[in-house]
Amino acid sequence: MIILIISILIVIILCAGYIIKFLLRKAKQIKLQQHKDNRTAFLLSHWIFIKQRNGNLSKYFQEHNYQNIAIKGINEICYRLIDELIDSDINIVCIIGNKKQFSYPNIDVISLEECKKYEIDIVVDCDILAEPKVKINNPIINVEDIVFDYMDGGLYGLPSYEWRKK
Repeated sequence: MIILIISILIVIILCAGYIIKFLLRKAKQIKLQQHKDNRTAFLLSHWIFIKQRNGNLSKYFQEHNYQNIAIKGINEICYRLIDELIDSDINIVCIIGNKKQFSYPNIDVISLEECKKYEIDIVVDCDILAEPKVKINNPIINVEDIVFDYMDGGLYGLPSYEWRKK
């Protein structure tokens, strides 16, 4: 009888441990998603600021001599960047992501490894907080860096936001 009670207590303790581990992992995921959402909102707020002053991110690419770009990360930020650049002189060579998630006329969807086949000046990563999993020969810049560098550089009369880097 005592062995049965001890066995039941051990099972309860193990189950409690697994539940606590699961809840801690879930809390970490929620916190990370909230951080990502906050950074996305911050990014979009500044992008709107640029748009309200008749700015366009295509000027950033022109200033840095990036003519042919690839966009990595299929999400709303990717769609907004395409909308921003589609009628400019900047050539969107391809989108790096899952073909099932995205289709756009005249823009190929490729895997990250396939970048080598294309003439790309720079890859723009639209995934907030994401780290590239595969090393490629092309330079990669996050869309956050583009928006904030556009503003930090004081391009076209916009104020500097040096405080963001602290």
